[in-house]
Amino acid sequence: MKEAIAKEIVEQFKCSYFQICDESHQHHGHKGVDRAENTHYRLTIVSDQFENKSLVARQRLVNTVCQPFFKQGMHACALKTLTTAEWE
Repeated sequence: MKEAIAKEIVEQFKCSYFQICDESHQHHGHKGVDRAENTHYRLTIVSDQFENKSLVARQRLVNTVCQPFFKQGMHACALKTLTTAEWE
């Protein structure tokens, strides 16, 4: 799933920088989490498509792209969304 998420995000947002970290092992055993992989990710996305968008609007865009992965069992996704200028 990690590779599929990465591919989709990079394609959709034409990222100048992207990082994905699987943090699922930190949440195994929590309520509603019955496995230790493919459940929790931390994404850093740098894209000029976030220009002039609020933090909430940016997160909504990413969550829309990630919706199929939530349906496949991803439980949570921590996001850091920046424009290229903010990243520099």
